[in-house]
Amino acid sequence: MRAMFGRMAVLVFLVTAGCNYAEVESNTLVEKGMKLYASKSIDKAMAEFQKAAQVFPNNARALYGMALVDMDYHDYKQAMIHLQGAAGLDPQDPVYPFTLGMAHRGQADKLYESNDIDGSIGEYAACAHSMEQAAKLDPYDPAVHLEMARCDVRAERYGDAVDAYQDAIKADPFFRSSFGTTEHYKELGELYAHFGFYDQALRILRNGILNNTGDSVLEMTLADILMEQGEYLEAAAHYEQASKTVDLREESKLRALPAYLGAGKAFYALARHSQREGQHKLARDQYIAARDWLMQYIESAITEELKLHRATAVQHVKEIEDLLSEYSETI
Repeated sequence: MRAMFGRMAVLVFLVTAGCNYAEVESNTLVEKGMKLYASKSIDKAMAEFQKAAQVFPNNARALYGMALVDMDYHDYKQAMIHLQGAAGLDPQDPVYPFTLGMAHRGQADKLYESNDIDGSIGEYAACAHSMEQAAKLDPYDPAVHLEMARCDVRAERYGDAVDAYQDAIKADPFFRSSFGTTEHYKELGELYAHFGFYDQALRILRNGILNNTGDSVLEMTLADILMEQGEYLEAAAHYEQASKTVDLREESKLRALPAYLGAGKAFYALARHSQREGQHKLARDQYIAARDWLMQYIESAITEELKLHRATAVQHVKEIEDLLSEYSETI
């Protein structure tokens, strides 16, 4: 009897040791696959992930790696299958529902581009649902709430989108994208403005600027909405601040181009108003400011895509020069 129990114990040990060895080998293959994936060798990466899943089928990271490759090839449905499997194996890791949400979003974009609007809305809603699951696992990740908000917008669930944007801001009011801006403030402000809630839009954007000084994109977004509301003086101030921030932080005038053009338009509108009010000296000064900003834009807008905007700016400068020549004779 003791001998039999001894043999059983050895057998259990060998099985357990074999499982542990298989898991370690599988994880090694996943790590190799991730390095290959990072170096853009995605086919070789997929081969390693597949080997890892064969060695140890319960390796959630192997399924996750295969899903990443699927998404690179725009095979979002297969990616969803792999990610659902990964989430089933490791339900506490938020990366799986988050990536599943991104797969739904990719599929939604494909359907939208093929004019399957209803299908795309359903996939965007599924994206938002997956992001919600990820947010339950990691409520302090602003990127999860931000992506949820974006999918809610595309699914036309605007109230839910507002809540998700606000949750993103609460999670991290200083969260900046790779473009260097706090997109949760920016997109929420634009969403409010799109539906005519300008007071809420301005409040959100001003709060964003207070929390994130030096965010030139927020400054320009606020200025654009102020322009729509006819608040040209405050808009000009924010365009000017945006241009200074871009030049100081990034040493590039290309990012400042919208600010140059916006400031030129704002001062031009102010000058026209002052002219109608009979404030000719003020109008002249504002026309000069408009001309100077537009000239900065013209000198910097050298790309082919900006040719039309540049031509319009040149026309405005010509008009201003004519008006200034008239003022020089009368003032």
